[in-house]
Amino acid sequence: MSLAVHTTSRAALRSTVGVNTHFNKPGYQDQFGRSYDRGILAALLALKPGFIREAWWPGNRPQREAFAELTAQGIGLHLTLNNDVTLGDVDGYVHKCVEAGFDRHVLHWAGLNEPNDTQHGEWVAKTLKYQRALFEAVTKRQEEGHFPSCKVAGPSLKHQVADLDADYRAVAEVQRHCHVGNFHFYPAWDSAAECHAELVRARQAFGTGMDLLQTESGRTRDDTHPRQVADYLVDWHIRMFHETACAGSVGYEFADEDDIDGREGQFGLYNRGKGPWAAYDALQSLLATKDGGEESPVSVDKDTDAQVLVLSNGSGVFDVYLTWPPADGSERPAAELVLSHGYTYKADGAGVMGETADRDGAHLRIRRPADGALCTLVRVSPRVT
Repeated sequence: MSLAVHTTSRAALRSTVGVNTHFNKPGYQDQFGRSYDRGILAALLALKPGFIREAWWPGNRPQREAFAELTAQGIGLHLTLNNDVTLGDVDGYVHKCVEAGFDRHVLHWAGLNEPNDTQHGEWVAKTLKYQRALFEAVTKRQEEGHFPSCKVAGPSLKHQVADLDADYRAVAEVQRHCHVGNFHFYPAWDSAAECHAELVRARQAFGTGMDLLQTESGRTRDDTHPRQVADYLVDWHIRMFHETACAGSVGYEFADEDDIDGREGQFGLYNRGKGPWAAYDALQSLLATKDGGEESPVSVDKDTDAQVLVLSNGSGVFDVYLTWPPADGSERPAAELVLSHGYTYKADGAGVMGETADRDGAHLRIRRPADGALCTLVRVSPRVT
């Protein structure tokens, strides 16, 4: 028995996908530090994420200029507290965003970034005090008509610590001063189950009734191949989109960190010297193509192992993304798709086991690739006769 798969709005998907940026740092600026790097900004505009995530630095000219260009093109802002701001300055610091005219573009404003990094005894009290100050500063401006789309997000805890569960329990009070939760997580390679489990664990701090943002994730090992980065990010963004309690996912990072602070790696989306990495191209294909609006020609067998997402490109062309379950050592998982009569397909690296056809169209049986890829793209288009 096959079940119809409806087309997902690409705009709806895009609104949940963000990228981390650092326009306040030299790696994102021109050689003189007077403005933003034009190549990076152009690549961001072409990628069209729903928003960028960055700490707000009111006096940083390159950041302000970049924000102005990005928001003018419909890219939103997820701001975090600058860790150098004193508690007494939080209210004025938030007000400077209103003065700069960016408040109407802010989708989220989050508390402290990885405050548990030091693990000293004062971090819990500091985190709670700053979260309350941020919440009060934003909600005060909202009562005055500012920040119309902003939800205050909680602090994002560092997860590579001795006892993250204890840290989550320690800051559970933050749920009183935020609208949405917030967590970081960098999983092992086969990531699906781990990211879901981490989302569940983060609820210790934010409660079961609150949506969560995963504001940092990616493949950050120096020996990671660029194609693995691309596979991970596409798979992860799609899975987080399907999570009913996840309000968004933010990939780390847009530019290579060797551009930012000398840390070697191929895990950014874009390199100033080499241009876009494979992950950029894969995400651009996922996000930047226009919504076609056609009815999906794809059905899926009810026993299919993969999760299926169908996006419309226009002119009768559809991208079908299959996200595979975690490997468990048994037979490779498979998906069975039925394409309406008159359609054909091209599978990107997929193990197509076989194709049959009848009056209803083509029946495909696709296995997860032997190389362990997390996500498979099948492009469906009208058959040329």
